[in-house]
Amino acid sequence: MAAILTAQAVTDVGAQPLAGDLAIASTLDDVELFNGGVCLTGRLDRGHFRRLSDFVNHSHGWILLRDAVVVDRADPGRQTPRHDAWIDPIDIDLIGQRAGSLGPTSVDMTIEKSPHQVIALTSSHQVCGTVHVHRESDLGAFLRADETPLIVITDALVTWLADGRLAGSFALLLMNRRRTFAVMSA
Repeated sequence: MAAILTAQAVTDVGAQPLAGDLAIASTLDDVELFNGGVCLTGRLDRGHFRRLSDFVNHSHGWILLRDAVVVDRADPGRQTPRHDAWIDPIDIDLIGQRAGSLGPTSVDMTIEKSPHQVIALTSSHQVCGTVHVHRESDLGAFLRADETPLIVITDALVTWLADGRLAGSFALLLMNRRRTFAVMSA
């Protein structure tokens, strides 16, 4: 028997058992999403995925951003009311997580990689940070690959190209390959 749950039902249930031993895991991550000159803050539910990058890279269709707030660049303290928003991940330039919102890395998920300091450009942002590439590969080969839609960058500093102001400093940043037009070694 199939059950259809609304987004509100999943939130209400959280990780509580349903019929029998069935449970729905709910893991909400605080994020900031950038598309051009627009920034939204809110929470993404990565469900059963251990990492936010896996959730977004494997999403098909629109994803729900809970408690979304449009951040005003001219007055970051001014916020719009909180609403849930459906987001098309194809149109997102960047998804950032600040240091305080990251959980510990699982030891069994660690893969040896080589760090590469990069500067990347989207149509509206400059990103400075570290891309981690498999030891058997190099940065050029990694960038030419179409394996995943998002490039993971750690310790990222994002500035607005229009005025050079800081957009954010993120422990983890997911950068859309299709909306990035240049990546260079720093």
